[in-house]
Amino acid sequence: MKSIKFVVPGKPVPYVRTTQKQKYYDKQWARYSAYCLIVQISYFLAVLESKYASLVICGGTSIMSAKESLTRYRAQLMAMIGTATTSAHIEIIITAGKKQKEQ
Repeated sequence: MKSIKFVVPGKPVPYVRTTQKQKYYDKQWARYSAYCLIVQISYFLAVLESKYASLVICGGTSIMSAKESLTRYRAQLMAMIGTATTSAHIEIIITAGKKQKEQ
């Protein structure tokens, strides 16, 4: 059974209920969708570290530059939506395994 554990920095942004038209100009919806991107980037960074840890140690420059640019983009998003506090974070553990057969 494999599991990925990663930390999403910043304060969580709650889900906002809107209409389809409101999504284009609602500031709260923009904050929520930006926070969803932050979570996705954090997950992708954790996958990079778990799968390609040996390449990072050996000096895989393309992986290191991708990691740095993703980290920079995540920091810009956090600053944009105002959740960039160092003390606040969420720890997420995703576990994937085989399904058990029912008897």
